[in-house]
Amino acid sequence: MLSRWRKASIMIWLALAAQLSAPIPKEGWLHPADFPSRLMSVNAYAQLLLRVTVDPNGIIQSCGVEEPSESQMEARVDAYTCDLTLKRASFLPARGADGKVTYGVYRLPVVWEMTPYVRKSFPDLTLQVNKLPSGIKSPAMIELDFAADPDGTLSSCEAKDQHQNGALARIGCDQLQKQFKAFAPKTPAGASTSSIQNAFVEFRAK
Repeated sequence: MLSRWRKASIMIWLALAAQLSAPIPKEGWLHPADFPSRLMSVNAYAQLLLRVTVDPNGIIQSCGVEEPSESQMEARVDAYTCDLTLKRASFLPARGADGKVTYGVYRLPVVWEMTPYVRKSFPDLTLQVNKLPSGIKSPAMIELDFAADPDGTLSSCEAKDQHQNGALARIGCDQLQKQFKAFAPKTPAGASTSSIQNAFVEFRAK
């Protein structure tokens, strides 16, 4: 039987180990065989930034696209991609810094293509720096997790992967909090709520 001191130590350690985490997909759900051939020609190309809202139980609440498509064909592809997501995707819920589950938003770049193309990035923020750390080529993309208030204001931010360059993560978080307005999920009652989300920051050397 654990002593009170031992139990307290474990609880403190768990509290210190807690980290912001946007919703985490349990497995991939979009595959090459899903290419929407009925909606696109063989040489067609479509890209979108998928946005999936996940409730504290890990249930998908909604699916949408960050930026409206420019053509009718792309709009159909957007809807098709969300249909696949709603049918197949499953997530672990987002967690705040306190370790408690909460509303979250998972954002994923999706590219549908059948022939080689130069893929465009989907950064939420692009930053120019004098130079990048040694061993990192320009442009460099990092993924961050952040907490957002119900009004879309960022309240905290951390590197998605602790192995990412710490200096870039700190700069990315600082500028993301200053410049980025987050999407605010809504509860079933229609009220905006706080959430944990992910974002992509691109660094380009001057």
